[in-house]
Amino acid sequence: MVTLAWCHRKGALGLSRDDTEATRYYRMAADKGHAKAQHCMALRCSKGLGVERDEAEAVRFLRLAADQGVCDAQFKLGWCYTLGKGVEKGQAKAAEYYRLAADQSHAEAQFSYGWALAKGLGGEEPDQRGAAKYFQLAAEQGHTAAAFNLAWCLSRLGQGEEAMEWFHKSAEAGHAESQHLLSCCYAEGNSGLRQDDSEAMSWLQLAASAGHAEAQFDLAERHNNGKGVPVDLAAAARWYRLAAEQGVAAAAYTLGVFHEQGLAGLAVNEGEAARWWRQAGDGGHPSACFDLGVFYSGGRAGLVQNDEEAARWWLRAAAKGHAGACYNLGALHEAGRATLPKDGALDWFRRAAEDHGYAPAQAQLGLYYAAGQGVERSPETAAKWFRLAAGQDDPSGMYHLGWCYLEESRGVPKKNPKKGCQWLSKAADAGNLEAQFLLGFCYHRGDGVPQDDREASGWYLRAAEGGHPDAMNNLAFCYEHGQGVGLNTDEATRWYTAAAEAGLAKAQFNLGLHYAKVEKDEAEAIKWYRRAARQGHAQAQFLLGVRHLEDIRDEGEGPEPGNADGGLGKQQQKKKVVKRKKSKKRHGGGGEGRTLHQHQQQGEDRQESASTSNTTVDHSQAGGGGSGAFAAAN
Repeated sequence: MVTLAWCHRKGALGLSRDDTEATRYYRMAADKGHAKAQHCMALRCSKGLGVERDEAEAVRFLRLAADQGVCDAQFKLGWCYTLGKGVEKGQAKAAEYYRLAADQSHAEAQFSYGWALAKGLGGEEPDQRGAAKYFQLAAEQGHTAAAFNLAWCLSRLGQGEEAMEWFHKSAEAGHAESQHLLSCCYAEGNSGLRQDDSEAMSWLQLAASAGHAEAQFDLAERHNNGKGVPVDLAAAARWYRLAAEQGVAAAAYTLGVFHEQGLAGLAVNEGEAARWWRQAGDGGHPSACFDLGVFYSGGRAGLVQNDEEAARWWLRAAAKGHAGACYNLGALHEAGRATLPKDGALDWFRRAAEDHGYAPAQAQLGLYYAAGQGVERSPETAAKWFRLAAGQDDPSGMYHLGWCYLEESRGVPKKNPKKGCQWLSKAADAGNLEAQFLLGFCYHRGDGVPQDDREASGWYLRAAEGGHPDAMNNLAFCYEHGQGVGLNTDEATRWYTAAAEAGLAKAQFNLGLHYAKVEKDEAEAIKWYRRAARQGHAQAQFLLGVRHLEDIRDEGEGPEPGNADGGLGKQQQKKKVVKRKKSKKRHGGGGEGRTLHQHQQQGEDRQESASTSNTTVDHSQAGGGGSGAFAAAN
């Protein structure tokens, strides 16, 4: 009957190939106690060959065959107990059947029983020596994974030299995991192996070519960083993609960075970057979660701007310890975005500052202590946080620490303008606009640095080009009066206008003065006075009031002697010009150029809101996040 079943299964000896007939004959033989037929029936019930698929029936036939000593049936029955396939899952029962088959030299069963012993799955304590015995039995039959596991057991038993022999045997037999491990050992020079980049690369390439995902990622990293091979971004991208397609989150993240920045010949494609970052983020990669949040926050990569979605991704990143995500969540809270309460900001800034040492958060926390917002006001604690941030070259931290040294009672031991300007200079060189402006003002005053109008105007220019309205205003004054730059009415007009259009009331007033005194355009002057006056600028309001009184007088009694120009009275004009001259002598900052005291007061006002320019940061600025094209996985 078994022979007839085989002939129908194969279509041999003139019989038609017919699974149903084959199964009928196997069942007849199995019912008569034929062990091989019972084993075959188990397989056919499991796969649904010539019979309806039935896992429970498959297990019944496996048990019959196993009880007759068929070692493959014993192994497969153990596997069913391991998976809970057709039977209730039971590791102890699985180990029992693995042992029966292993003792009949079944290599897979020896491997599986060794695993059960190593992990203590048979209901007993882990037994590394017993596991090593069965792994070795399987390895001696050519089971490469068993050779690898044997090596691990031996290494845990302190038999390092013998362990490396088995790692080599497994690797030479084509076991990719062993090849990857040897690559790591040669790269680091550990586990008794000498450091050898050539050997490391050789084993790594074998493992990667065999499809080992982590090896593919490591090979991509080497091509990316030029470690052991020349830098080859195209090769790096290729290996990153292969690893990412196998679910390596770090590979998916870096591949996303390549697409975002257009590296390795790839076109800049934020949509593709977002796709890979989403995969990496779903795999738990914190920098991918962070950068995807940045995309949602800014409405980039074709995504609809969504603060709630940004917060969701940043929360996932923060849970993984991403400092930039903690900071950005603080920024969202502080701005009251994503329906988040403002009073939650401090906790996130503190978490980023204290738990992760994140410099921007340290500077922000300093502002909270300086203002006493949510905490007891403490200039000393504020200065401490500014100093910590400055120690990491954070521009905001350096600026605020410099600001502390310019006056007494700012949390530092004593006023030290020279030291303050040193910190301002560092912050200014790092691109901080406030520092550039204030440093220019210090040069204008000669406060902490030698008085130098050329240096002052140079720093005003840098800050103005960066969009700083106060710097635009003071630069305009420099051009208007030839201080540190050549006298240039056109440039003065341009920069006054830029500052005025940015909404700076004092610049609007100064532009009005400029049109009245230099350009001789009364209508344009009045327009800008009105804009300044609407913002509460007292001098603009006064001049408009004077003009209004003159208009009433002109319509009623006619002009008084000395006021025939129809504008300001001569005495009033002279008085105003004198006031501007005094202002110039006092601080050199234009009709409304600020004094040092005015600047500091504004700094205090800003601190009362505990915010400078607390916008979210992008992935290239996030601490622990992506660090550009060659960012490794966190």
